[in-house]
Amino acid sequence: LTLAGAVVLGWAAVRTPAPLPADAPATEFSATRAMADIRAIASATRATGTPEIAVARAHLGARLTALGFTWRETTYPMPPRAAARLKSWGGDSVATGTNLIAWRQGADSAGPAVALMAHHDAVWGSPGAADDAFGVAAALEIARAIPRETQRRDLILILTDGEEIGLTGARAFFAKDSTADPLADRVGVLIDLESRGGGGLASMFQTNTENGALMALYQDVVRHPAANSIAVSIYERLPNSTDFTPALARGAIGFNIANVGDARLYHSPLATPDEIDPGTVQHM
Repeated sequence: LTLAGAVVLGWAAVRTPAPLPADAPATEFSATRAMADIRAIASATRATGTPEIAVARAHLGARLTALGFTWRETTYPMPPRAAARLKSWGGDSVATGTNLIAWRQGADSAGPAVALMAHHDAVWGSPGAADDAFGVAAALEIARAIPRETQRRDLILILTDGEEIGLTGARAFFAKDSTADPLADRVGVLIDLESRGGGGLASMFQTNTENGALMALYQDVVRHPAANSIAVSIYERLPNSTDFTPALARGAIGFNIANVGDARLYHSPLATPDEIDPGTVQHM
């Protein structure tokens, strides 16, 4: 009985929540609503510099306007190593990348802002419905669910380009010199939304040092928390990195969140909107 109980509890602990429907209350996050954005931006592959990623940005720009954001496209010079990596995939030579930066004013604009970050590019040959359409669509749905009339702090959405070829968009935004984006200094807390698979819980796997207050907040606020200190230690020893890395180097505080389930869809041509788990989007 003890073993059976442990199995049931373990299964319940890692099960993704049911996606809320499109007619869920306006202040609730609905994965069904978010899936509409995933289907729009992951209908084709969208590596940096391709016509497909430009189409995805056009959709994102229209969505940001509808959500009451002021936004801009910001180009930055593509580092030679990143351009070479893209060309090795079979793409054309790319001289610049393009971040999509959006902000919406809150009641207390004098205070530090809250920022959500995700990358809108994908690896060559993959529609990237998970990596990282998960994060992009979640950021949009989070922003939609926050009532504009009660939004306290400014909300910034950082939708980076070039993550898959060396974090180029995040490095440009959070540069340590005068080339950094003007909004970089406005960020008080940053939440990076990433993906390393097509399912599973969205786990908080990285934060900054001296994070006691942040973790207390995470514990109090997150309905179904998923975090593991062993995962943090393992990640620190891996060669992988995310857009959160350049932000940390600049001194940002916040959370790095990603799902790692259904690894067959990671950087895969199979990572289509029909294959991913909407429950993962709901948890994110």
